[in-house]
Amino acid sequence: MHQIVFFAFGISLGVILHRYADQDDMFLERTAPSELCGCHGNCPLGDSVADGNSPTPSSPDPDVGREGSSVWCTGNNHTDRMCKFRNLCYAPHFQGGFIFFHGTDTVKQGFPKNRFDPALLDMTSVSDHNTQYFDFADLNSDDVYKFNVSFYHGNSFLFNRFNPENLMHVLHDDLLPLFVTLAQVTLSDSLPFDTNTRLLLMDGWPAGENFELYQVLSDKPVLLKQDLDKYPKGSLVCFRNAFVGLSKSSVWYQYGFSEPQGPLKDTTATATQIRHFTNFIRRRFDLSIGDEESGQYVVLLSRKINRVILNESEVMFALIQEFGLRVVAIGYETHSLKEQIQIISKASILIGVHGSLLTLSMFLPRWAIVIEIFPYAVNPENYTPYKTLTNLPGMNLVYRAWRNLKEENSVTHPDYPPHLGGIHHLPGSQQNEIMASGEVPLHLCCKDPEWLFRIYQDTFVDIPSFISTVEGALSNRNTLRSDQGRDSSHNDPLCPTKVGNLTCQIVNLDNLGNEMKTTNQKFSFNDEEPRSTNRNVGLKLSFEEPWNLPYLEARHIRYEVWIQESGEENYSAWLLPTTEYIFTENIKDNMQYYVWVRCVIDEDVQGPFTVATT
Repeated sequence: MHQIVFFAFGISLGVILHRYADQDDMFLERTAPSELCGCHGNCPLGDSVADGNSPTPSSPDPDVGREGSSVWCTGNNHTDRMCKFRNLCYAPHFQGGFIFFHGTDTVKQGFPKNRFDPALLDMTSVSDHNTQYFDFADLNSDDVYKFNVSFYHGNSFLFNRFNPENLMHVLHDDLLPLFVTLAQVTLSDSLPFDTNTRLLLMDGWPAGENFELYQVLSDKPVLLKQDLDKYPKGSLVCFRNAFVGLSKSSVWYQYGFSEPQGPLKDTTATATQIRHFTNFIRRRFDLSIGDEESGQYVVLLSRKINRVILNESEVMFALIQEFGLRVVAIGYETHSLKEQIQIISKASILIGVHGSLLTLSMFLPRWAIVIEIFPYAVNPENYTPYKTLTNLPGMNLVYRAWRNLKEENSVTHPDYPPHLGGIHHLPGSQQNEIMASGEVPLHLCCKDPEWLFRIYQDTFVDIPSFISTVEGALSNRNTLRSDQGRDSSHNDPLCPTKVGNLTCQIVNLDNLGNEMKTTNQKFSFNDEEPRSTNRNVGLKLSFEEPWNLPYLEARHIRYEVWIQESGEENYSAWLLPTTEYIFTENIKDNMQYYVWVRCVIDEDVQGPFTVATT
């Protein structure tokens, strides 16, 4: 069965994908600092690390004893703060590691009065995790002469990976925020950011199987904390320009550290950020980027060790038989990460059991479908990182969850290790309670035994209900495509500019002859009864339309006008269809009025106010 499916898929693509024998061949070889330093890790003061950014006569090592360190920060608190350091140093054998040298030339801009409340900044994009705080030790600049100093010139970015063993964390917590942050703090003429920025992973984790993804973001060898820790006692590793602090603007999910997991309530993540990121990754992997039209095949994320679909072959055959689509099963055991991205990037449907590989749905073309499979007793509404991703504004993906509602179609593993869902270590009464439960209750991260027991089940997928779920997704996709068109990702409103040449004056109506006033709509914020007015005077208003209005292709154009009498708190507001109008209600002779005008297009897209007085 598998051979038939894969054969059909290979013909469709015209190529059979081969797994790389050695993924490290794709990148620059990492070199330990002791091999980079000319004196093998015991450099005298002033020697530099020659890692592809060797010092030149125009960039000698700085005299930190004279300059000291400096820092420039943005952000209001530690969760949104990012800082750029000059001459930030790292001492491998001191607790905390980082040192800031205070001297007469030290600059501290945007720096909080109390950096210990609770920390200067987060070293990851996961907000306020107390194991991920950044801090440094304070020393006088003269103290630098007591160390053997090695320097990294150029730009360096220091951060912690949150969990490099899990692809969801790698993409959502590390790489996407890093991509966005580098685009904010560095410049490049041809790429989103300067890829000559050196990356330092200060978390202490080993490189791990996803290390190649981090290397994609830099043309310099990515360094681990362990590389710096190889320097001998009494050494300092200093960074001429160091950035610390990740933007959180692209994250969309919280993992349940203080409340049950769920979408971030104030996320600003958009499809534009994610599409830029995924296109960058594909380019760096030398993968083709077409017009993002999906191919007519299904990708099934196959698991071989846990969370297994026990009737995987039947599911694949049913998809072929019902929809006439080619199906390919991929996974870590059979395909490299690069190959998985390449295949998913052209798929029309992605299917998988709840797990981190579904984060690769960000590489799907627009209008593709994501079907997430949930084992027995796991409520899809309580675990939504991938649903949230697919529903971000402009992603244009169709999401459906399929849940196993039949306990007899589930195979549990109570004897597994606890971190893989085993419950044999628990008291017998608690084991019985877990096994009798029909739904995992809401819980906090990260070691709830009932959650682990249920999520690591294997599942027989009920074919009729599963096919019905896919049919519903296909029908919904067709409806969405016809309603929204091919591309609705560019959903940022194009706003009109200010109106031009705004003038307002009190005029005598008796002198205007047969000049007609224009039909208008009033919406007033003044609850008082209208006062008596001089019916022979009016407030004449005229202005020019915003200069960019002809370029906006607006369907509806109105002008919002606010009028306030001098000395009064209340004002009246009007909507006009024209750029000239004479107001008569409550207008008094010899009175000063304040007038604000802005253009509003397509009902709710507002431009800025222009203000004038009589």
